[in-house]
Amino acid sequence: MAVNIGKNKLTPNEEAHTDYEKCISILYPQADFFVVNISSPNTPNLRNLQHGSELASLLKAVTDEMDVQAKRYGTRKSVLVKIAPDVSDEELEFMIDTIQNSGVSGLIATNTTISRDGLAHGNAKETGA
Repeated sequence: MAVNIGKNKLTPNEEAHTDYEKCISILYPQADFFVVNISSPNTPNLRNLQHGSELASLLKAVTDEMDVQAKRYGTRKSVLVKIAPDVSDEELEFMIDTIQNSGVSGLIATNTTISRDGLAHGNAKETGA
């Protein structure tokens, strides 16, 4: 079973790592692998964790917690990172480089776009909650 983990919408990004660590700690026995979601369009400011040193710091915290749990339970589990489609080529290159250097198993490309280009339906301007 995959376990998709993310930060609480009320948690400031500076403290986001604690939400991810707590999810891993609690759910490790139930998961076959984990998905670090940094791309939900419905969590305010979550996508900011995809950029700069925030991504490297978050993935370091996640892999450190995975190490703790692997020692505790005697088995290592994979971690994938789910990224957003709404990034520039430069941002994507940085994310991929950071993810490759983090020690996680891979990535999921991609989560839901926030773009509404080309939509004509009356609900096209609505966002998720």
